[in-house]
Amino acid sequence: MAYIACTTEKIFQDKTQLYDVYVDNQNVTTKIPALKELLRVTSSDRDKMTKLNNQRSAQLFSVQELGEHNMDEEEVFTLFFTEQNNRIFQTLLDVSMSMDRQLTSDHMKSMGLDPVHDRTFLMELVEAYGIDVMLMVDNPCCPK
Repeated sequence: MAYIACTTEKIFQDKTQLYDVYVDNQNVTTKIPALKELLRVTSSDRDKMTKLNNQRSAQLFSVQELGEHNMDEEEVFTLFFTEQNNRIFQTLLDVSMSMDRQLTSDHMKSMGLDPVHDRTFLMELVEAYGIDVMLMVDNPCCPK
C-alpha cells in the first residue's frame, strides 16, 4: 500500500521517509522502485490524455459555437473518469460472467489500459473487488 499526501509545504520534498509519492505541480516522483514503474507514462496514458483534451475541446466548442450548457473543468474531468471507470468495471463484469473468465490483452486495450504496464493496477483492482477473472495478458517480462 502506498501513501500520497497533499501539502503546499515544499520542505517535505527532502523528507522522503515521510511519503511514498511526492507531487510538485505536475511533477510526480518517488524513491520506491516498485512505484517508479507505475509512474511511467505509457502509450495508453497518452491516448487517454488525448481523449480527455479532445473532450475538453469539444465541450468548449459546444459552449462557444452552439450555446450549449457550460460544464466547468471539474465536470469535464469527472465525466471523463466516470466513463473510464465504467468501461473498466463493465469489461471486468462481462469477462467474469463468460465461460472461460480470461482477461486478455485485447480486453485491457478496450478498457484503455496498457496490457503490460497496467497489469499490477488491474491485479490489485480485481483482488480488491473480488472479481473472478484470470489475467491472461502477455508476460510483463517479455513484451512483444
